[in-house]
Amino acid sequence: MTIRTARIYGAPEVEKDEIPLLVDRLWPRGLAKDRLPGLRWMKEWAPSSGLRQWYHAHPGEFESFRDRYLTELEGARERISGDIAALEKESERSGRRLRLLLLYGSRDTERNNAVVLRDYLASLDRPRPIP
Repeated sequence: MTIRTARIYGAPEVEKDEIPLLVDRLWPRGLAKDRLPGLRWMKEWAPSSGLRQWYHAHPGEFESFRDRYLTELEGARERISGDIAALEKESERSGRRLRLLLLYGSRDTERNNAVVLRDYLASLDRPRPIP
């Protein structure tokens, strides 16, 4: 599985065989829902409304946001793993490896939920060491 992130504003380029996924809780302002063909809205993967609002009020607290969001993701691990498995099956039917493009609306390209989610999803793709 390969995973890229991109800001949804500014016409992100979706590479061949990539599945574009919007990973924000809210739909981006001013963006028509038919603008990106094949776009899937994975709002269940996004930070909760409470966490999103907290981070908006505390933008300098990215590490704390990251830790809280990872806790939320770990709580939704079964659902996310099931969604990934379904996307993998879809890709395999087309004879290709799973390639995801995580799209977000934040202006900050280095400290946002898609970056945390990308790292979390990548960790699901690797075998975990036995404690």
